[in-house]
Amino acid sequence: DYPGEARWELVYVGLIPAVRRRGWGRHLIRTLQWQAGRAARQEVFLAVDTSNTPAVKTYASCGFIEWDRRRVVIRRV
Repeated sequence: DYPGEARWELVYVGLIPAVRRRGWGRHLIRTLQWQAGRAARQEVFLAVDTSNTPAVKTYASCGFIEWDRRRVVIRRV
């Protein structure tokens, strides 16, 4: 929650394989958007791996648009 900025950040959504492709992701996102509106938040933002095509399509179908792109570098130790 970023109350001073009237927005929420969706940090992570994941569904187990057994329930994927049944509309649950879209339902969760729509519920989040509804709750954000009830909390007087004007925006919900998130990060998604662009190679995760099903997630990108789900977010797009719920009205999300790309507004930034970043590269993440990880070093395993």
